[in-house]
Amino acid sequence: LTIDAPKTILPYFSGKWVLNDDANPTSMTDGYWTFPVSGTRDALSVGRTSAAGLVTLVDLRKGVEGGGTITAIAEAWFSGSAAVAEVRFPDTMKVVPKDAFRQCSTLQKVISPSKVEVLGNAAFYYCQNLTNVEPLLPHSVTSIEASAFCDCPQLTGDLVLSNPRLWLEGAKGSGD
Repeated sequence: LTIDAPKTILPYFSGKWVLNDDANPTSMTDGYWTFPVSGTRDALSVGRTSAAGLVTLVDLRKGVEGGGTITAIAEAWFSGSAAVAEVRFPDTMKVVPKDAFRQCSTLQKVISPSKVEVLGNAAFYYCQNLTNVEPLLPHSVTSIEASAFCDCPQLTGDLVLSNPRLWLEGAKGSGD
């Protein structure tokens, strides 16, 4: 089965994320996407959404209106989704969690946090159209867990290990 990459990515809303409640936020929106959130304004954890619809960009770098910091996303955040082509993470995130984009059929590009330390188990597993992860392995990475990039045939090139302490075991799966 071959899934064609989307031809057009819709423009994203350039405004900041807006929390539904400043004191006790439970969701945030940019006018297109709405995500559940937990934590405080200074350390927001963005939950999973049952995204469906048009393929577009999710930009978590644009910040939260009135201040606030996104520090985490949920496991399996866009797992199995066909609604996102590009994701941009803020530098305040240190972990791309387990199964974050597992089998995300339309994902083409990820701009990861420049201070990311951990790429979780199967974080990008079977992302058939993923061609670009920037930066792929910044110096801050200390762990790439099993199958992080397994079965991503469009993601080519060698993994350049800039950090000598990096633990790498089966990141691209057997035979890769």
